[in-house]
Amino acid sequence: MKKTIFTISILICLSACRSSNPFKYNNHLDLAYMIKLYQDNGYKTTNEYRPAVPKTLYVDGTLAMQVGSRFLVFYKLNADSPDALKTLKRVKKNGFIKIMALTRKAVVNGSFIMWGFEGHEDEDKIVKIFKDFNLDVIY
Repeated sequence: MKKTIFTISILICLSACRSSNPFKYNNHLDLAYMIKLYQDNGYKTTNEYRPAVPKTLYVDGTLAMQVGSRFLVFYKLNADSPDALKTLKRVKKNGFIKIMALTRKAVVNGSFIMWGFEGHEDEDKIVKIFKDFNLDVIY
């Protein structure tokens, strides 16, 4: 009986300690990680930081990076911000983002959003690399 109570107590503690925010697991990473990620997957990249982002997205940083024939755009949001969290949830649910009245396909991975991949010659691979990148991160 004591063993069962102890086990239940540990499980309750672990579940309480776990973040209820599903977007925070990679919040500690920065945009430079995206460059390394695609280079490690065999892509030659050119990159430039572009700070001009609509304020309504609550973006901490932006990276536009040429991968092959197209520019991919990455937004890093602070998953601790309630407003950024709303943006992340909306983009993840809808599968698109609106930028200056234009609708673009977008994907979310943790506190990052990527768009610009639509029509890329390696679209499926580009998206898979982005969606799976948290598996490569050592915590």
